Amino acid sequence: MRLTSDAGPWIFQSVAVAARLGIADHLGEEPVPLTELARRTGADADALYRFCRALDALGVLREHAGRTFSITPMGAVLKSDAPGTIRWSLEMLGGPVFKAFADSDHSVRTGEPAFDHVFGKPYHQFIAEDEDANRIFSAAMGGDLPPAVIDEFDLSGARKIVDLGGGRGTLLAHLLRRYPEADGVLQELPSIAHTGREYLAAQGLLDRCEVFGADFLDQVAPDGDVYLLSRTIQVLTDDEADKLLLGLRRAMRPGSRLVMMNRVLPEEPGFHVSKLTDLVMLVVYGGRERTVPELTGLLRRNGFDVLRTIAKQPPAGAKPDPRTAETAFEAVPAA
Repeated sequence: MRLTSDAGPWIFQSVAVAARLGIADHLGEEPVPLTELARRTGADADALYRFCRALDALGVLREHAGRTFSITPMGAVLKSDAPGTIRWSLEMLGGPVFKAFADSDHSVRTGEPAFDHVFGKPYHQFIAEDEDANRIFSAAMGGDLPPAVIDEFDLSGARKIVDLGGGRGTLLAHLLRRYPEADGVLQELPSIAHTGREYLAAQGLLDRCEVFGADFLDQVAPDGDVYLLSRTIQVLTDDEADKLLLGLRRAMRPGSRLVMMNRVLPEEPGFHVSKLTDLVMLVVYGGRERTVPELTGLLRRNGFDVLRTIAKQPPAGAKPDPRTAETAFEAVPAA
């Protein structure tokens, strides 16, 4: 496909519309009539057909005779219950975040998040005050699979695992099942902490896990054996990251360790998905993606010794998966 001024945002919004309407949830391998799909999604039949026709052109849906549609393997990741679903992330990025990107030149000119400029408030304040945005954000944070690199660590012996900014608790639940002798603390913003309680209760793990609703820039749950920062540090400015890590270091006890997991920016030119997500961090949060040396330096200047760095790489010849190609940093408070 040749990139033209007629493409870009309309392609993204076509898929985002599919996410918002939950189209994939109503489709399988057998074709469904367009009129039935419109009834299920509460959409205008003619307008829905035009969007579905475009989604067929993009390989998300497959059109059959008589205006009927089925889902493709590519489109199946839009299903709400698909492992690693991207439905909620697309719905989140296709709403207020997309509007902020319309004014992203503000970020380029000032170095400040365009979201604050467009909506008059920071993103986390916005989702705390907007019920629908809160619901979508909470679902998006819970839809990701746990970082594969966490399984490179042996956390046996840990009695208390604290996940800072852990969404609804998918990573913590994974570790509590793996280490039945451990208890957990899920720390999240008060506005979305309820989703963690609901998820952990559904997993039968709430009796082993405290849900602590507090901004980790103000307070960090104390006395953990292992602290987790997974896909979190990139939403913070350097000053905010310093504040978090200094507060974390004070909360740790002798023998505590930190495992920080993130996608990292490569130092060489060329395509990498982090160079694109870095723009989301800038425009929406004011944060940034960072290189391995930048993340290592961030830890060291805030009083941590970095014990090791592990990069989870795909098998030779395999297509990289941005959801699993992450790097982990193991660190302890400096003596």
